[in-house]
Amino acid sequence: GLATAGYLVSYALTVDRDGIRARLMRLLPHAGVLGVWALIYKLGNFGSQGSGFYVDPLHNPLGFAVLFCRRAAFLLMGQWTPIPAEMSLAFPPGAPAEIHLLVFSLVVAAILAALFIPLALRNRIARFWGLGVMLSLIPIGAVGPENRLLGFVGLGSMALLAQLSQAAFAEAAGWRPLMAWKRFSQAAVIILLALHVLAAPLLGIARIQYQAKVSARMLRAIASVPNDPQIAKQDLMLVNPPEHISLVTAIWAVRRLDNLPMPRHLRALSSGSA
Repeated sequence: GLATAGYLVSYALTVDRDGIRARLMRLLPHAGVLGVWALIYKLGNFGSQGSGFYVDPLHNPLGFAVLFCRRAAFLLMGQWTPIPAEMSLAFPPGAPAEIHLLVFSLVVAAILAALFIPLALRNRIARFWGLGVMLSLIPIGAVGPENRLLGFVGLGSMALLAQLSQAAFAEAAGWRPLMAWKRFSQAAVIILLALHVLAAPLLGIARIQYQAKVSARMLRAIASVPNDPQIAKQDLMLVNPPEHISLVTAIWAVRRLDNLPMPRHLRALSSGSA
């Protein structure tokens, strides 16, 4: 939800043509909502600390800035290519495969810059969407890169692709782009439309099937927990569980829904970033 603030700020900077005071006054109600939320968030001690997956920009600005550059590249890769952003979480930091993926994501970011910067320089609506995309990445960058976070990044990217399509294949009044950029953008539009209009729905179905398989394996693992009522007086110890988030933490929810006896405590002994 914080990503929406990126588009509000972008609108004030690029589209709204009134004076600075009028722009700030229009942003004030939104800032008030965010301020109340931030106060409740702080006083309620919400959030996550020490996981390595979530990084608070206010508590650790330097660590966030370092991680953000990598995460933003992976998120843009997940938005614009068939490779999901969470692929970056499959490898240990610094592993050769992770470095190769980072290089690929940076190449993707460079190609996007070459495509959209000339468009944004000529078109303020393109500047609005482009700046909105970049600003919406900031709060999302506090989380490990995953495609599930790309809702508002996708909103601006969808509009940018539409504007790029028009600029590549239609004559814009008062603008004659370089022929090299025009040919480059035409090829990019054909590839991107094929990916996002034709391939994306099929990949989405395949992803749903993958999640169904993961869910079935998770439920089989949870079913191995003893159902003896005496477990309520015992601690359940899991040694080296293969996955923490969707297995260990799901035990509580699944067993409560099935009205099965719950262990007194759940302890997972494992090593890793999770």
